[in-house]
Amino acid sequence: DGGAITAAAVTGVTPGRRGEPGELCGSPDESAVLGYIEKNTPQGIFGECFRPLGGEALPVAEDREIHPGEARILATVDGAGPREYAAEIVRVDRSGGVTRQLTIAVTDPALLGRVREEFHRRRGDDFVFEPLDNGTLSLSEYHGRGGTVAIPRFVERIPVSQVDADAFAQGGPVTGFDVPADHPYFSVQDGVLYNREGNALVRYPSGRTQEVFEVPASVRDLRHSAFEGAKNLKTVLLPGELGGMGSHAFSDCEQLEELRLPDSLARMGRSVFRGCVNLKKLEVPKDHPVFRREGSYLIDLPNRLLVLSLPALTGEAAELPQDLLQIGEFAFVHCDRLAKVKIHHGLRSIGRYAFYHCAALREIDFPTSLRSIGSRAFSGCTSLHTLRIPENVTSIEYKAFNNCDRLTLIVGKSSYAERYCRQFHFPYKHEFRWPWQK
Repeated sequence: DGGAITAAAVTGVTPGRRGEPGELCGSPDESAVLGYIEKNTPQGIFGECFRPLGGEALPVAEDREIHPGEARILATVDGAGPREYAAEIVRVDRSGGVTRQLTIAVTDPALLGRVREEFHRRRGDDFVFEPLDNGTLSLSEYHGRGGTVAIPRFVERIPVSQVDADAFAQGGPVTGFDVPADHPYFSVQDGVLYNREGNALVRYPSGRTQEVFEVPASVRDLRHSAFEGAKNLKTVLLPGELGGMGSHAFSDCEQLEELRLPDSLARMGRSVFRGCVNLKKLEVPKDHPVFRREGSYLIDLPNRLLVLSLPALTGEAAELPQDLLQIGEFAFVHCDRLAKVKIHHGLRSIGRYAFYHCAALREIDFPTSLRSIGSRAFSGCTSLHTLRIPENVTSIEYKAFNNCDRLTLIVGKSSYAERYCRQFHFPYKHEFRWPWQK
C-alpha cells in the first residue's frame, strides 16, 4: 500500500497473451503529484487526490445494471489522449468472487489494429508475426536475405504454429528451412518444412535449383502454397496416398512439366496450377473417382468444374466439355493463343479471373443457362468487341470486364446486365428482337 498519483505520458501498448495480461507503456511525471494512494486491493486502488484531475466525471454503474452486450471503453494508447472504442461485455460473474467478475472483449478495429502494429514492432528484423485466436503466432512475412531460414519455436514465449501463404514473397530466395528438434508444430526433412507429424508438406524452399523432387510417402496433404514459386522444378513425384492439395499448391512453378495425380487425391483448392505455363504431362488415372483429363482440360467431376486448361496445350480454339456447370478461377490464365471459345448449354458460372488477360480472345458465346460472371473474369481481354449477356445472368462481379477497351455488351431491356452497365458506365446496346419474339 501507499504511493503517489502522478501525471503520465502513455507511449504504447504491450499486447496480452493467453494467461498474461497486456499493459500500457509510458513514463510518470514525478514532478506533477496529484494525490496519494492509501490502499491497493483486489477490488481497486483507493486514495485521495488534492489536485483536480481534469476531464469529465463519469457515473459508476451498479451491479444490477451490468449485463452482457455491446459496450464502450475509454483507453489511452498513445500521446493523443483517451478515446472511445467499441467492446463487448462477454460474461458477468456474480458467483461471489472478488476479482475477474467481468470479461470484456475488444471489438474495435482501430484499437485492435494499433495493438497489432505494436506487436509487429517488437519482432525481429527478418520476420513479422501475426497473433492467432488460439494464442499462437503465424509467420506472416519474411524479409531476410534468403538461404536457410530458421523458424523459431517461440517468440517471446509464444509458440509459432503457422506459416502464411505469402510469407516468403518479399525476402531473398529460400533454399532450405531449419527448426528446433523439439518444435511443437513443425519438422524439417532435407531442408523441406513439414508439420510435426510429417504427414503434411508445409513449404518447399522455392529458391532451390533442383529439377526433380519426390514427396515422402508419409505425406497426405500439400498445404496452401506448398510449392508456390519453385521456378526450377520440372517434375514432382507425388505419394500414392496423397489426399489433398491446398490452394496455390503449385502456383507459378513456371518450369513444371510433369505431374501425376494419385488415385487417392480427393481435394484440390483454388488456383492450384496457376502460372504453370509449361505443364504438359498432367497424368490422371482413367478411373479416378474425382478428377478427369480431357484434352487440355482438368475437370473436377463431383462439382462439374473445369479446374484449368493447360496453357502449353491450349490452342486458338477451345470447345468446352458438355457436362460443365462451372469454369474455375484462373482456368484459362496464360492461354495466350486462345481466340475462340465454344461453351455448351448447362454452364451456370464463370469464376474469378477465368479468362484474365487472354488478349487474343475475340469470340465467345454465353449459353442462356449462364447465371454469374466472377470478378475480373475477362479483364484484359482486349480483342473482345461485342459480347451478348443472357437475360438469365443475375450476377456480374466487380470489374468483370475491366480493361476491355473495345468491348460493347449486348443486353436485354430492363435486364440485370443493363443495370450493371448503367451503374458502372460500361458501353452497351440492346439485343435486337423480332416482334414475335418474347
